[in-house]
Amino acid sequence: MVLLSSTIHLTPAPAPKMIISTNSLTCLKVSVFLILLTIHVEAYSSFVNNGSIKCQKRERLALLKFKVALMDPNGYLSTWRNEEGEGKDCCKWKGVLCDNRTNHVVELDLLGMDLEGKISPSLLELSNLNYLDLSFNNFYKAQIPEFIGSLGKLQHLSLSCSKFSGLIPHSLGNLSNLRFLELSLNDGLDKNLDWLSSLQALEYLELDHSSFDAGFDARIPEVIGSLGKLHHLSLWQCNFSGLILHPLGNLSNLRFLFLSDNYGLDKNLDWLAGLQALEYLDLTCSSYDAFFDAHIPKFIGSLGKLQHLSVSYCNFSGLILHPLGNLSNLRFLDLSVKDGLYKNLDWLSGLQALEYLDLICSSYDAGFDAHILEFIGSLGKLQNLSLSSCNFSGLILHPQGNLSNLRFLSIIGNYGLDKNLGWLSGFQSLEYLDLSYTEVPKAATWPQALHKLTALKEIYLVSCGLSTNMVNSLVLANVSASLVLLDLSYNYLDRIPHAIGNLISLSHLDLSNNLLQGEFPNSLGNLSRLSYLVFSNNELQGEFPRSSNLQLLDVSENKFSGLVPDLSSWFSLRWLSLRNNLFNGTLTESIWYPPNVEHLDLGSNHLEGLISEAHLVNLSKLRALDLSFNSNFTINISPSWNPSFQLSSLTLARCILGPRFPKWLQKQKELEVLDISDAKISDSIPNWFWDNSQMISRLNMSHNHIYGVLPDLSSKIHLQTIDLSSNELSGSLPLPPPRVNEVYLSRNKFSGTIINVCNFRILFALDLSDNIFSIEISQDCFTHLMRLSYLNLANNNFSGEIPNSIDWLCFLSSLHLRNNSFTGKFSRSLKNCSMLTILDLGENKFIGTIPSWLGESMPNLHVLSLKSNKLYGVLPSTLCHLAKLQVLDISGNKISGAIPKCVKNFTVLSSKSNYSLYSWFIIEGNATESLYDSASVMWKGRMAEYVNALRLLTLIDLSGNSLTGEIPAEIGSLLGLFALNLSRNNLVGTIPHDIGRLELLNFLDLSKNNLSGSIPPTLSQLSHLGILDLSFNNLSGRIPWDTHMQTFDAPTYMGNPGLCGPPLVFKPCPEDEMPEKPRSTNNVDEVHENKFITRGFYISMAVGFIVAFWGVCGTLLCNKWCWIIVLKMFIKVEDWFYVNMLVNKNRIQRHFEQHEGISI
Repeated sequence: MVLLSSTIHLTPAPAPKMIISTNSLTCLKVSVFLILLTIHVEAYSSFVNNGSIKCQKRERLALLKFKVALMDPNGYLSTWRNEEGEGKDCCKWKGVLCDNRTNHVVELDLLGMDLEGKISPSLLELSNLNYLDLSFNNFYKAQIPEFIGSLGKLQHLSLSCSKFSGLIPHSLGNLSNLRFLELSLNDGLDKNLDWLSSLQALEYLELDHSSFDAGFDARIPEVIGSLGKLHHLSLWQCNFSGLILHPLGNLSNLRFLFLSDNYGLDKNLDWLAGLQALEYLDLTCSSYDAFFDAHIPKFIGSLGKLQHLSVSYCNFSGLILHPLGNLSNLRFLDLSVKDGLYKNLDWLSGLQALEYLDLICSSYDAGFDAHILEFIGSLGKLQNLSLSSCNFSGLILHPQGNLSNLRFLSIIGNYGLDKNLGWLSGFQSLEYLDLSYTEVPKAATWPQALHKLTALKEIYLVSCGLSTNMVNSLVLANVSASLVLLDLSYNYLDRIPHAIGNLISLSHLDLSNNLLQGEFPNSLGNLSRLSYLVFSNNELQGEFPRSSNLQLLDVSENKFSGLVPDLSSWFSLRWLSLRNNLFNGTLTESIWYPPNVEHLDLGSNHLEGLISEAHLVNLSKLRALDLSFNSNFTINISPSWNPSFQLSSLTLARCILGPRFPKWLQKQKELEVLDISDAKISDSIPNWFWDNSQMISRLNMSHNHIYGVLPDLSSKIHLQTIDLSSNELSGSLPLPPPRVNEVYLSRNKFSGTIINVCNFRILFALDLSDNIFSIEISQDCFTHLMRLSYLNLANNNFSGEIPNSIDWLCFLSSLHLRNNSFTGKFSRSLKNCSMLTILDLGENKFIGTIPSWLGESMPNLHVLSLKSNKLYGVLPSTLCHLAKLQVLDISGNKISGAIPKCVKNFTVLSSKSNYSLYSWFIIEGNATESLYDSASVMWKGRMAEYVNALRLLTLIDLSGNSLTGEIPAEIGSLLGLFALNLSRNNLVGTIPHDIGRLELLNFLDLSKNNLSGSIPPTLSQLSHLGILDLSFNNLSGRIPWDTHMQTFDAPTYMGNPGLCGPPLVFKPCPEDEMPEKPRSTNNVDEVHENKFITRGFYISMAVGFIVAFWGVCGTLLCNKWCWIIVLKMFIKVEDWFYVNMLVNKNRIQRHFEQHEGISI
């Protein structure tokens, strides 16, 4: 180091008026010298550091040690290296920030780098660290390090969504300078947060969506309420069940409060009135039955500084919202509701600062006050307006006032929309318009109205009843030169409108779910900016449209055929779906696919062949692959192959992967969706699979031959749907994943207790049918399963009574308990399950009468099966209240009395065309899947399970009871009935004549009753009738024998002594017997009147036949090979006669056995 010298010249000063001592003067000189020396040293240091390393060596080594303990799959920390030159300066490393004056590391920001491994205590060397962000990484199952509490200068700490679990170290309470803390989106964290009360400097706190060991400690509101400096608090989607949040009212400095999606939120929110500094309030509800205290509008209305208010999807039934009009600073208001929104909204006119207003309704009968648009029209600053799914019937949509700033308008689902849409042209600043699910064509001038919206960029006209010509009119009206998005899905377009080619700015086009036929028009080539193209679910064919900028192409569910086209030149394409077309042939290893594709779907075609790593080696960006449901794909990938991609979704259903479990999956560690169902796997699930499946949310391995015992799945924090049905798994049920909402384990060999699934509040569907459970279910098992919608325990050996806790299942729509050993009377607890659509209690040991409340408490019931129990009494007339009933099966009981005449009230059964489209839906993110439920019924003599066809099945089966009286004539009004079985009862009277009106009837069994009279000739009108059994009654008269009735044989009518005529060969009707022919008295025989047929004629014919026969056969028999062929022919004929004789013999035996007691 070169020492800098400095000459200090002290100019003699005039003699002061006061005397200064020598010591004082000396101290002054020294002080001045030190100040100047410091200035020069700092200047030198700055000079040197500008050209050298700023980073402190100790801190650099600490960061390198921290890196060694981590795994960095994406190379984000590649700049962290201990090399000479600039690379050695940690202040220039990614995510590291140093103080410009001291050169100490003060910030470490590793947000979203997907790091794995351990957090090294070497961070303690960073003693000046005040900012640490480790959020959105993958420290799976690791605990938050204890030593973080020793970083005393820390002011910002973010550990969100990094998969931490276990105890939160209480040492975090030592961070007295901490102002910002995020622990959101972690699982299994310790719920004791008392240490928070020590963080009195805290201003920002987020604990969103964290599973704190099944809920918060009861003291948490009090702990948070003590943080007086807090101005931001987010507790989104936490479990507040039973907690009183009043202490939060002490947070007088709070400006932002998020409490959305909390099912157990206390309804009394009067403590909100204490938050007078509040600017942002989100109380969005996800529980549709949640409703507020009557005073909630008053408390919110007192928050004068509030700018953002969201209370969507909550129940405001009966609440008066006028106090909200006091919020003069409000800029954002979301009142999207289920129902119950107060119709008088004149208070809206007080919100003059409002920019965003959402009044979405989901109740179609919720009408608005006639002046609603006048109030909205006075909001001059409004930019975003949504009035979707509301009832505008009778309202004229001509908003009063000035809405010139409006940029977003959505009026989806308003079928009572005013026919004059000219008022739209007044919104000159409009950029986004959504008129989906409205009757747009009824407004004759709608293209002209849209033409005047020159700023329009996005138009949504989904399901508006539009035709191709209408769309051409819209485009030819030059709707907007700036239009970039056009959605015309779910309309009636029969060809692609040629005028769309004029929309040169268009980048997004959706024509899915129309009636499009033919090929793509050349005009689409004009759309050079097109990047998003969706034509799914049409009937298109030919070549694909080309666009250099195309990033997404979806032509699934069309009629494209032949070999998969070469798309190797489509460099921009990222998302490709050719699903459910007619492509065939094999996939060669040559490069045909887009090189940068990320999502590739070839499922449900007719492709076949062997798929190896050679087909995938160049797809380095692939994230989703679907090859499912093709003709015959065999997947043969080497376990040693190291793919260049990591998949998030892999669907190989009905591809051949077995018999061994595919080891190459071991290299895929980021899978979120995996479907290898029906893949011919005959193996156990290896341990490495469960170790690698940390990210999986949907797992389907059903319909294989997988065996073994499932491990503890409670650590699979992301797993939401698991389907292992139709395998050979055994043992007891494992602990399920903490966030699982669908579990399908049917058709296995599970046994033991089911207690492990009894405590999951978010469970939506549970199927344990067809296993070997043999226990009594505990009475409190269903107490916590409040969201359960589908429960199937059929075909086991569960015993005891139905647990009373089933009345907690308020959302239950499908309950299957068939073929168990449940006992007792009909559980009254079921009365609370008013949303049931399927109730199957058949083949158990229930006793007692059918309760009358069954028809009153379950108005949505589609399927009711009580077959094969020990029920007695009469059929309650209240069953006729079940207007939506499709299947009624009470066979095999001891029910007596008459069939109620009110069966005509079964609305669905009375309609030939409007069959119930019963289905239930699973919503997962943005994806919606429709899953049809199933029901087991006796059909044509054997048990059959209906799944996809359940929505079309209509059946009444009252067989095997002790019913008396006549068959009510009202049966003839059930025009939609497919099957009717009233056999094995004591019914009397005649077969109703109107039964011939049941044109859809396929199955009719009235056997083994005491019916009398004739068979109605109207039965011959039932052209769809495939099974008919009228045997063993007292029917009489001629059997109708025309048209379709000629297809039924004699056993159909056996046991009816009075019946006659075909097909009863030995019982002709009296009028069918031929009168005996009188003998002729003449001496001349009339037979011989024909003189041509003489004895000579017969002799000549016999001689001719013998000569011709032996002339041909003799010639053939002289040939050796012909002789062999003839012998083989006779042997085959003999065999054919023998086999047919045995088959017919067995068929007749089965037929008679069936009529002796086997149920149809």
